[in-house]
Amino acid sequence: MSDLAIERGYAQTDFEIVVHRSGNYELPLSTAARYRLAETVHTATAKAKLETHGYAFVAPLVEEGRLSSKVLDTETNEFFHLKIIGEKVHIYPKDEDFSKATFERLVECIDKHVGGLELEVDDDE
Repeated sequence: MSDLAIERGYAQTDFEIVVHRSGNYELPLSTAARYRLAETVHTATAKAKLETHGYAFVAPLVEEGRLSSKVLDTETNEFFHLKIIGEKVHIYPKDEDFSKATFERLVECIDKHVGGLELEVDDDE
């Protein structure tokens, strides 16, 4: 995984709190980095591999071809949300302080231990 692919992926992420137009409540809005695996992986296996590298899953949904969970990086002590559906990998920040170090560690771990990653980019990028 190139440094440029990691940088561009991190640049895709965003987190903000949006105030509902009524002004009565706030909503978190998160934009994911989007990657594609070289091939479809068994999601339970992907989860197990990430767990052996310091990631703790909080209330994961694991089904055939689908993994969705809030995840704690136990090394950086930061949370994010991870979705793996088929070959697609989406990484969502859980707050506005989501660090590049946490993102980079996760992307490199998935690339090396789960399956090769490729950045998905919009046509206008």
